[in-house]
Amino acid sequence: MPRVLLAAGELDRATFRIEQGAIGGVPALDFQFGCSLNPVAIMDASFQFDFFGGDGFDVGFLSFLQLDAAGNINVSLLPSRPHVTAGIGGFMDITAQARRLAFSGFFRAGGLKLAVRDGKLEILEEGRLAKFVAAVDQITLRASKLDSGARGSPWSPSAGCSSKGLRGWS
Repeated sequence: MPRVLLAAGELDRATFRIEQGAIGGVPALDFQFGCSLNPVAIMDASFQFDFFGGDGFDVGFLSFLQLDAAGNINVSLLPSRPHVTAGIGGFMDITAQARRLAFSGFFRAGGLKLAVRDGKLEILEEGRLAKFVAAVDQITLRASKLDSGARGSPWSPSAGCSSKGLRGWS
């Protein structure tokens, strides 16, 4: 999401906070996870969790390793490379407190190669590993825990892409 806002010239519409303490800027990707480019402030991570726990944010933007047909989410176990995953971090704190949750991720992983040409996304090489699966290898977040509608609407797992970007986002 931060990169979508940045590309649209609308980064000022949101303030991103990451569990490691950065406020503002653009959260980094891949092996730079936990860092932020040009944050406006950096606070102790324990204070960041106080903010999360105190209902201080509107939307939690999260990713996943696997998502299954029932809407269960795995962020903590990758069977093909168990040494790579480091646990759930602040995932549960964020999912427990966010008024709304948005999950995003690639459909496949492990060797996925993409390119953007003439404003279009091209898949040069499919990833070897499916991320949308019949049943996750480990349940980090059970979809039934989100079905209560406590955040204003029932949880409905879905996958989709849109060229409309931020239309209707507030």
